[in-house]
Amino acid sequence: MNFEMVKEVSILIGVVGTITTLIIGLVKFRLYSKQKHFERFQELRRKLTENEKLRQICDYLDFKDPKIETVDYKDKYDFIGIFEDITIMMNSGLIKKEIVYYMLAYYAIRCSENDPFWKNINRQAPYWRLFHDFALQMKELEKKNLNPNSFNRNDYTL
Repeated sequence: MNFEMVKEVSILIGVVGTITTLIIGLVKFRLYSKQKHFERFQELRRKLTENEKLRQICDYLDFKDPKIETVDYKDKYDFIGIFEDITIMMNSGLIKKEIVYYMLAYYAIRCSENDPFWKNINRQAPYWRLFHDFALQMKELEKKNLNPNSFNRNDYTL
């Protein structure tokens, strides 16, 4: 083995090692990113169950309770804001629409259809366009998912 061959083998080993390290780094980064996106999604979801005011809104929606119109508009803004944050994540491709549907669509749909909820909020204001678009997308998925032949397990993975 001469010096040139040793040099070329060394370069080749260095290139293979660099490419392998790069690939491993990219895979780990992708997994880390997915984990962070899921954690953020879970954090938003937890707000609905752990924040007493937001939990109360969910309860009112569950039972179509007319007391929902007495909820302070700031709490309603916070409630809608959670869905807008999730919509941004979904529209950015950070989380699949089907996952969002499965985990959170119920309350967005109920809210969009609940007239007393909107009593002290202008439902037609452009500020709520993102929320209404989200609720509409979730209603479309709900119609699709009512058909048992339309279920695709791959839609519900990260």
